[in-house]
This record gives sequence, C-alpha cells and structure tokens, in this order.
Amino acid sequence: MNKHQKIAVLIAPFLMIGGYIAADYYLLSKHTSLDNKAEQQQVHRLVLKRTCELSKSPCVLTKDTLAVTLSLSDSKQILYVVTNQPADGVQLALNAAKPKSLTRLDDRKYWKISNPSGLDINTLRLAASINQHLYYAEINVAKSQHP
Repeated sequence: MNKHQKIAVLIAPFLMIGGYIAADYYLLSKHTSLDNKAEQQQVHRLVLKRTCELSKSPCVLTKDTLAVTLSLSDSKQILYVVTNQPADGVQLALNAAKPKSLTRLDDRKYWKISNPSGLDINTLRLAASINQHLYYAEINVAKSQHP
C-alpha cells in the first residue's frame, strides 16, 4: 500500500462523519425555513355582511380592511369576485364541487369564473391569497322566492 492509499484510509472515516453532520445541518435549516414560511402565512375567516342572495344583489365579505364582493353577471353564467386589495390567487368551489381557480381580469383585484350551474348555487366556498395571508369563507346562498 503506497503513501496516498494509507492517507485515504485514515481520512475516509472523518469525511464520512463530517458528511453526516453537514447533511443534518442542511436538512435542519431547510425544515426551519419552511416552518417560518408557514408561520408567516396567517389564515383569516371572511365574514358575510348580510344575507347572501346572489340572484338579486352582490354579496360582500369583510375582514378588517379587506372587502371581497361576489356578483353574478346579467346572464347568471359568470361569477365575478372583486377585492379591494390585489390578490395573488382566488379559488372557488360551488356546491360540493372541487375548487377551481378563477381567471384574473385586468389587474389582481378582478376575477371571474363561468358558472355552469346557473342559479343552482347552494353553498359557495371561497379562498383568496392576499399579501401572504389566506382568507376563506363558506356561504349558504339564499334562494329568491318567486310568486
């Protein structure tokens, strides 16, 4: 065995132990940075101002200075969501359907989604990401009474 092989055999265990320690520190720092991001994103419930009857008038949800307005188009086929603060994303679930992302219009305050169920909206679930905060609401939509 030559001189280089003897040195390699002596150094290898130290490199192995050092690698385990370095990997542990790397995973620990990565895990704590994810926890910090989760702690930074707070979750808030939006409150309905009055009874929501989308077929007659827009529904307004609020939390502190944030206001979210839900309204139907004249044809009742498009549901609009307008926020008073720019949103990073908005998702909506109609009745028991899977949540769908809304399409952003001109800026990050105006969003829309087609409403294939027309007026048959019983429950509406909304989630919006605004300024690293998550806002949510579940609304039971009142049905208009026709004579």
